[in-house]
Amino acid sequence: VPVMTGWVTGDGNLMGAPGLNAEQFRNQSAKTYGTRSTEYLQIFPGNTDAEAKASQLKTAMLQFAGIPAHRWALSNKQPVFIYEYRFVPTDKPGFPNYGAFHTSEVPFAYHTLAHWKRPWQPRDYEMEKRMTAYWVNFICTGNPNGKGLPAWNPYDKSRGTILVLDGQTQQKHGLYSKAFAFSDSLQ
Repeated sequence: VPVMTGWVTGDGNLMGAPGLNAEQFRNQSAKTYGTRSTEYLQIFPGNTDAEAKASQLKTAMLQFAGIPAHRWALSNKQPVFIYEYRFVPTDKPGFPNYGAFHTSEVPFAYHTLAHWKRPWQPRDYEMEKRMTAYWVNFICTGNPNGKGLPAWNPYDKSRGTILVLDGQTQQKHGLYSKAFAFSDSLQ
């Protein structure tokens, strides 16, 4: 069957806060990937503590959802539509801003913003309208595309198309292709 799958950029936080500084991160890479650690560090750099933290979050996000989605798409005979949700919803007063956190896309895709107590802005309602249209189209036809929506091509290995849902929703070709190729090569 056709599949729609994806992740939220904050999904890397599900594994906890990155705990390794730059030196520890590079040492861990050497232990984990041996002679291929240089290749890994080109994809996930760790020259500074900030880079190491970002790479740990990116690695966690891709291990949690990106790599499984990539492999699912390559093994499925029907189209697989992959998304990455980066949209940061309007802040809830008196509540920390967690950015694009795990499940933050759900009320947008399911058209339920009205049930959440936030001071939603026009940009939030526009994202809700767009995502709901994609989801309803997919449910009805197995294809999320429809009139007035940015094009969303199925994922394939040659183009690696992922729809990035953000203020400017658009397809990204080859997003994470180096990380996916590295992961595939380890099998």
